[in-house]
Amino acid sequence: MKILSSRRAENRKNQAAQKLVTFQCQHEWFALPIHLVRKFAPMERVYGTSGNGTMGLTHFENQEIPVIDISHRIFGEAYRSTFDSTEMYLLIVQSSSGELVGLPIGFQPVLRRVPDNAFAPLPPSYSAKGNLTCVRAIAVLGDDHPSLLLLDLDTLI
Repeated sequence: MKILSSRRAENRKNQAAQKLVTFQCQHEWFALPIHLVRKFAPMERVYGTSGNGTMGLTHFENQEIPVIDISHRIFGEAYRSTFDSTEMYLLIVQSSSGELVGLPIGFQPVLRRVPDNAFAPLPPSYSAKGNLTCVRAIAVLGDDHPSLLLLDLDTLI
């Protein structure tokens, strides 16, 4: 038995994987590479919200940063603003241009290691018709785990 478990452990070590911060939004699971996430904390006050309530500001480390309603950005007009929810958390992420942005989420995120071979591109017709232009791939993790939609942060914000 020990030899089998050692081989399985060795196979897992040799398999390339990504560390992802995963979170649920509107009953779907989304993921961002861990290197893009700067901090996770209970959401403080959001102020200066836009007329449609999908963008605001919050104070973070001696600066004001934009807070983008991720649910609205991904799913569109049909979904109510996540700013209206009672207990929210804020993922502070950094775009490729270096800008810090807050993404409100309703549940604590989960750190996961996902094998590179679990990822597949979304079919183009699904991306276009599903209005999911900010999703760049899907990770299918098996029957016991929900699939993860890998976000393209720069497209999202």
